[in-house]
Formats: sequence, C-alpha cells, structure tokens
Amino acid sequence: MKYRLLPLSAALVLAGCGDESLKYSIDNPTDATIALDIDGTSYRIPAHDAKDVVLKPGEHSMKGATVGDLKFIVYVTGKPGLINPTLGDYVITQEAYVTDESKMKNFGAIKSKIVLDGVTFSGPFQHTHSLFIDGGWSFGVKENFPDSLTGHDAGNGGNIFTKIFTKKDFIAYYERRYDAPDYFAKNRPADAPAPEVRKAEPPAPLPTIDAAEYESQTGPLREVCAKYLKATDPSEQKALHKSYFDASMAYTQATASLAMKAPPGAGEQSNQFVFATGAVIGASALVER
Repeated sequence: MKYRLLPLSAALVLAGCGDESLKYSIDNPTDATIALDIDGTSYRIPAHDAKDVVLKPGEHSMKGATVGDLKFIVYVTGKPGLINPTLGDYVITQEAYVTDESKMKNFGAIKSKIVLDGVTFSGPFQHTHSLFIDGGWSFGVKENFPDSLTGHDAGNGGNIFTKIFTKKDFIAYYERRYDAPDYFAKNRPADAPAPEVRKAEPPAPLPTIDAAEYESQTGPLREVCAKYLKATDPSEQKALHKSYFDASMAYTQATASLAMKAPPGAGEQSNQFVFATGAVIGASALVER
C-alpha cells in the first residue's frame, strides 16, 4: 500500500491534556441490541454499533447478559480500547505501507495462525475475545485501512499500521485482501465445534517455573503483580508501574547467566512468566479476583 513521507515536524502529535480518565468504546458486533450496566448507568448499544464511556482509574462495577455481575479495576497507565460485553471474536491485523514495493523487504512477514469457527487464518493477525481489549491500533472497528497514508518515516521507506476487526469484518477483509473468495465458507468444517461458553474472568495466576534457580528470582515480580491487581488508587498504580520496571530489570540481570546450564524448557517457561507479568502490568482494565 502507498505511503507518502513527511518531515518529522509534520508528524508530531500533541500530548493529551493530562486528564487521568480513560475513554473506552463499548462495542456490539451482534445483530441485536444489547444492554450493559456500568456503575449503575445503563447503556443500550444497537446492533453493529458502539457507545463511548469515560471511566476514571479505580474500581468499577459491570452487569450484562454475557458477562454477569462483576467488579473491575481501571488502570491509569493502560491504553484503553474496547469493552467487549458479548465476549465476541476480534482480530488485530497489521499492514505495511511503503513508498514503493522495493521497500517491502524492510518489513519482515509475520505468520501467526488464528482459528475462527474451525477455520485457520495465517498472517500478521492477533485474535482476542477478552472483555477489555487494550488499544493502540491505528484504525478502529468502524474505520477501514486506507489505500494510502501520509506520515513520518524513520528510514525504512514506510511504516506498519494496525486495525481491529470484528470477526465478520475480518473474514471479509481476509477474503478480499488475500484474493481468497469464500475462503471461510469453503474451509469451515462440517462438524465445526459449537460456540464455546465464554466467561469474563480475572487474569490467571502467574505461571511457575520448574527450574528452582529461575523460580527463586520471581518473588519481587510476583509481589508487584499481586499488589497491582488490587490497586485502585491512581498514585499507587503509577508507583507499582515503576516498581515493576525495577523488578523486571533485576529479574533479567539475575537470570541472564542461567540459560546455558538450566534444564531444557526452563528458558521458555521464564519467557512465559515474564510475558504474563507484562500482560498484567500493561492492561488498561482487569476483572477483579
């Protein structure tokens, strides 16, 4: 896709006004109107529509047909995106925009695999059905990938942009983008599994590492995450964010020399542990335990 470059000064974006409130979009990808109650306020979201809601950092309540009755915490350090009260499928997709095709070699091809209703899709895709889907994409549910973009380039002759799709819109995008008419219908198995019963759940406990030499170093990170999951005050959330950074650096230094002598699989378990802690600290909102 085409990309026209601008000088750096033209690409600068002004910072926010400093308000700690976070704006979410309550999205409804279904064919029927849904209702959702947040902090005692009722929201009715028409089919294939969305409504914005502004939430302050701290504890909140939610009630809905799919999510049930729950408490959740909004974090001042997160990137708000979608509230997904139907727990439906969404796909975040990447597209490279370049000044000319010769620059495509500067952008590696991501080939992850996702499965929707028994059909596998390979490409730069991330699948989620979380209640809170953290933001950061370039184009939202109601926006399309444009044919061309204008922006700053760091020297690669282009840039990567992202978009979030509902399941239905992603399938249509995939079949058009990859010239695969009826790909979903043709590949959906006749005995496709029934839709799973989903629940809005708190984060799973942090994984353990079988190798004692790694596990013995995880204490500070576990402690920070445990406190963060209960932190409702914005100042405490910010302080714990700083504590997490320090604990993460200490863990990295303490385990850097273990890789060569650790048991098989210990390094991968360590990576999974670190990823899980980052998912907690990086979340914009989480269901309370």
